[in-house]
Amino acid sequence: MKDNNETLGLAKKLIAVTISIFLGIVVSVVFVLKLLEVDTTKVKHAKLSNDFLFKDIPIIDIRNEQDLKRTAVLKHSILLTFYRKDRRFDERQFLRYLNTIIDKNSKFAILSQNGDESIKVSKLLKSKGYERVINLDGGILEGIKNYVKFVKYNPYQLNKPVL
Repeated sequence: MKDNNETLGLAKKLIAVTISIFLGIVVSVVFVLKLLEVDTTKVKHAKLSNDFLFKDIPIIDIRNEQDLKRTAVLKHSILLTFYRKDRRFDERQFLRYLNTIIDKNSKFAILSQNGDESIKVSKLLKSKGYERVINLDGGILEGIKNYVKFVKYNPYQLNKPVL
């Protein structure tokens, strides 16, 4: 009887040690996987300000022509409409045009009216391999608050919105 109780106690201890080792391995594996996890939607953010403009980072203005007329444009921004008036978009066409302007490995910023569209487009671009994309939080409206100088939109300028 004593041998059975000792054997049973030893078996319980062995099971407890095995479970502890197993849980330790699982926790370690989860920790390593979390370290290796790459979230393709994490985008760098900045505010449109004169300080940002001095960094000479290309800015892609994704607003449609109606928004450009209503507000204004940055003098040296690249106008490349993403959302049309009907709120639809052609991702393939946008990327085709973007690839003629920006190298995938280059740092550049995405600008919209208030930042809502630019964060979506920035996340999309990040997921497509544009690792250095920057979302301009608050959009053109943030730039207005920060006294950034704009110019009136001219539909006949060479830098006309594509799409």
